[in-house]
Amino acid sequence: MEFCQERGLHFISDEIYALTELKERPHKSAKFVSALSLTEPLVPEGAVKIDPSRVHVIWAASKLFGSSGFRIGCLISQQNPKLLSAVALLTYWHANTLASLYLSSLLRWAQLPTLIALNSERLTASYRLVENVLKQLDVCFVAPTDGIFVFAKLAKYAQSVEDERDFYNRLAQQGVLLGPGTMYKGVDKEFGWARIRFSIPVKTMEVALERITTFMAMEG
Repeated sequence: MEFCQERGLHFISDEIYALTELKERPHKSAKFVSALSLTEPLVPEGAVKIDPSRVHVIWAASKLFGSSGFRIGCLISQQNPKLLSAVALLTYWHANTLASLYLSSLLRWAQLPTLIALNSERLTASYRLVENVLKQLDVCFVAPTDGIFVFAKLAKYAQSVEDERDFYNRLAQQGVLLGPGTMYKGVDKEFGWARIRFSIPVKTMEVALERITTFMAMEG
């Protein structure tokens, strides 16, 4: 943000996973802080003053509420009315009325904080299962602090896109469908990674992990 401020650039923060916090954060990592809380006059004394008219946040309902087909999100820009007016004229991007009413009602719901807290607890419980199995299998993975995915290198010996694809195709035949890492534009020329979604019931996650464990033993 300081880089953008010093060069007159706009800072856009994608905070779609902001409310999917995992409990017991790994490595004592810092809690999530929204970009909107780091603008003037909220910044500490002595820090670079960030122009709030150049700070914008995007958020959507799809991940938090498990509604990928919902197609509705928000642009939050607290002190740039001209930008908001311009965006309002982009009729191609307007959400339908029913979706807008539904999300507005949900965000005003008195029980929403309770729902978010419960969701966080359940995400954490499911993730811990995944984490424990990956450690038992001695699989490299990137421990998340928020969100619903974990990236893991299950195909340890993959040397190419084809090796990676074939490995996860074989895993799919055993009843577990994962997205190969190359689909998500990860580290160039590093193969074998996959994206594991853990935002599912614990019992379902246990079945999937049992299948992964059995498959890994078969693969050697």
